[in-house]
Parts: sequence; C-alpha cells; structure tokens
Amino acid sequence: PNSVIKTHMQVSQNEGSIVRTYREIVSRHGLRGLWKGFWTMSVGVVPSQAVYLTTLEIVKQHVGRRMYGKLTDGQAEAFRTFVAGGCASMASQCVMVPVDVVTSRLMLQGSAES
Repeated sequence: PNSVIKTHMQVSQNEGSIVRTYREIVSRHGLRGLWKGFWTMSVGVVPSQAVYLTTLEIVKQHVGRRMYGKLTDGQAEAFRTFVAGGCASMASQCVMVPVDVVTSRLMLQGSAES
C-alpha cells in the first residue's frame, strides 16, 4: 500500500497529504486498489534476485585473477566483492526496471493522474 500511495503522490498535480491520497485511492478503487501492481512486483523480484546472485558468483570467480600479485588477501577479496557486487546490481536492474515500470503503470491505471 505504501508504494501505491507514494506512486500516486509522485504523479499527482495536487499537493495532498498521505491520508488524502489514501482516501482517494480507496474511494475510487476500494481497498483492493492499495495493492495494485503487487503481484507484478512479486513476480519480478524472483528473477531479479536469481540474476543478481548468479552474476555475483560468476564475476567473483573470474575477476582480478591477474591483479592479485600486488594485493594482500584481504584487499583482493574486497576488490572482487566490490566489482562483483556492481556487476550483479547492473544485471539485476536490467530485469527489475521493466517490471518496475509495468508495476507503476498498473498502480496508476484508472486514476485521475493516468
């Protein structure tokens, strides 16, 4: 529900309160309107996390093998984790951003702002 209210407030032309936005959503769509887009987001999280964890492990295995000569073990592990985390975040966002766009559109569907 918080995400739906936040999304409505971000696109609204009016400067209303959270309570006002909540009431408008419930009056237009009923209580179910507060959960618009929930299933889409839930379905998108699983593949996104799978891509994240897979990318993280693959990159950690392959990154920096030639650079370790001048690094201590702790520095090498920190470098690997840093690079792998960045790559994994970028890869998972390639999955999650389109899902997020669809979810936002579903949340706003049928509202005065859409």
